[in-house]
Amino acid sequence: MSNPPKVFISYSHDNSSHKTWVKELATYLRDNGIDAILDQWDLALGMVDP
Repeated sequence: MSNPPKVFISYSHDNSSHKTWVKELATYLRDNGIDAILDQWDLALGMVDP
C-alpha cells in the first residue's frame, strides 16, 4: 500500500471565520485520503521541529 499524499496547510490567522474555513478544508482533505497537517491539530504554541 502506498503512502497517502501529505500536505502542510499554512495560512494567516486573520479572523475566526477564516480559521474555521481552513479547518473545514483540512477535514475535507483528510476525509478524502490526504494527510493534511494543520497547526490547530498537530502543533502546540512554541513547538519547533527538532
